[in-house]
Amino acid sequence: MNKRLLPITLCLIVIITAFAVPTFASSEPSIEKYTLSSEKNSNEDGWVDISVVGDKSTPEYGAYNEWKDYLSDSKPDNEPIASEDEKERGLLDNYQSYYYAVTAEQARELDRIAAKYEMTLHTTREDFASIDDLYQMLNTSAFLPTSYVGSGYIYDDGSFNLEFRQSEDSAWLTMLVSKKGSFSMVSHGMSTSCDAWNYITASGQSVEIYSAPYSSCILTDTPGAFISLFIESGAQTEYDPDNDPLLDKDQFMANQRKLMEKYNIDEADVDLEQDWQTYYQGRIRAMEQSSHEPLTKEDLEALADSINFDNLSSRFCD
Repeated sequence: MNKRLLPITLCLIVIITAFAVPTFASSEPSIEKYTLSSEKNSNEDGWVDISVVGDKSTPEYGAYNEWKDYLSDSKPDNEPIASEDEKERGLLDNYQSYYYAVTAEQARELDRIAAKYEMTLHTTREDFASIDDLYQMLNTSAFLPTSYVGSGYIYDDGSFNLEFRQSEDSAWLTMLVSKKGSFSMVSHGMSTSCDAWNYITASGQSVEIYSAPYSSCILTDTPGAFISLFIESGAQTEYDPDNDPLLDKDQFMANQRKLMEKYNIDEADVDLEQDWQTYYQGRIRAMEQSSHEPLTKEDLEALADSINFDNLSSRFCD
């Protein structure tokens, strides 16, 4: 029998998407206030998933956090989310593709949580091949320097994920923008051992900046959207796999078995060792390619200064 591989994307769910008073300017920066309560899998090195849809005071965080807790504890039942005819017509694809609700019971719970927090679900998503394409889709003026190139995807409400960089030798950056009032599944890995400070950009935007050995980020709360910028491998000159908190084989295997149990996949049908090797080699290759000079405090502040937050956030203001 040919064994099938669990999709690597399931192992790396950076699950994507969005109160109107800015919270960052008046509070001290802290990774803990963004950490999801379901972070039972945080490892000894303090690597956790943080919300990029506001901190614990926002309804967007509340909806995402409650839904993620539910998914962690629930198992699919045998009741299909939609009839075969509905599946053929593409109905409810957004529940499965954007929220990992694969049964009718889970879909009902998703609807309940969305109503509780008054969140709107994403319905469609579209890829874009360039930053100029993104500007057209958003119908907004440029908000990044012209030297950047990148691609990504955008939801029907304008929330988007953009992967971009300046050149082949520069670090990859991820911009996650989530419209407020939207039910977005967006989080990102971040070390709890990081330097953190508040900063006011040249244009007057208040941001929080976090800098850690393997990742740095810039977070801000604008009137219409949450905006996050992550810089991978942002404080290293040489990549050391032995000190990479995301290359913990025991944790990887435990996460895979949890997924198999949740989706009723027999371990005999899965090649876990091959899954690990594929993930391990891909992670090392990606990190070695992205190694670059450390980003200093001044570099991160200059990066924040280079973003036109007014142009970007205006798209999400009613």
